[in-house]
Amino acid sequence: MHSVFPRTNSLQRTTKFFYNPTLRQSEAGIPIGPNSSSPASSRHMLMNLYTTPAPAFQAPSERDALYLHLLFALRDPTVGTLESNFSSTLFYAFTTLQDVETGRLSTSLGLEPPLRAALESLLRPDPGRAAQLRAHFQQGFRGIAGRLWSRLNLVLAVDSGSNQIYGEMLRDHYCQGVELYSPFYAATEGRRDRAS
Repeated sequence: MHSVFPRTNSLQRTTKFFYNPTLRQSEAGIPIGPNSSSPASSRHMLMNLYTTPAPAFQAPSERDALYLHLLFALRDPTVGTLESNFSSTLFYAFTTLQDVETGRLSTSLGLEPPLRAALESLLRPDPGRAAQLRAHFQQGFRGIAGRLWSRLNLVLAVDSGSNQIYGEMLRDHYCQGVELYSPFYAATEGRRDRAS
């Protein structure tokens, strides 16, 4: 990747939009779930590589996790890479942009009180960054990723198959002007219910 995108060979942090999957079991007791990276499988890199603090990976839902990833990414204007297993996840993350001015988590998040307290202890009001964000938002959302993170080098996400439309929308709208790289072949999991 560094030979194709040499600017990614830096010490900049990555915002990885991912969450703990919900696993289920087959009738034979075999675990069923995605074979993609998750916070549990990436624990050794969480504190050093990613903008999201470790407690946020305990978020109980995908919606809450995406909010937290974006909130902590917005606080860091030097993010170098946005990464997601699928373009659709990244696309939906951009639709949840929130203000960081108060340094408080949204009350709509379904977080247990100890987790909320741990995350809020990592936040501080940042009216300067909030003013920058408002100025960027007033310019519209086309190309917003490059304006929010002026050092952003790359968006790394699958943009083929069912995610092709999201990759195209990211290129044309939120991530316009930022390279989008899709080095993986992947598929989303389906579910087949037995007839009763």
